[in-house]
Amino acid sequence: LLPITEPLALSFAEMVGPKQTKYFVSHYWGTPFEHAMHSVVKHAQLAEGRKWKHAPYWICSFSNNQWDIEEELGSGDLAQ
Repeated sequence: LLPITEPLALSFAEMVGPKQTKYFVSHYWGTPFEHAMHSVVKHAQLAEGRKWKHAPYWICSFSNNQWDIEEELGSGDLAQ
């Protein structure tokens, strides 16, 4: 996603514009990305049936601006 978002330094979600979502996904960075996406696909197939490719998800790693991650998520300092 970084090459797509680099010219404007936006998140992927900002690039594609607002959409109404039905499902929320938070990706744990200790899990391989492919495993997380496989889980999302399986969920969509089970939850949405034949229309699974159109299931609206909000996925944190696509919604966080990877170009300004500290501004998005903080520095990890709980005293902030």
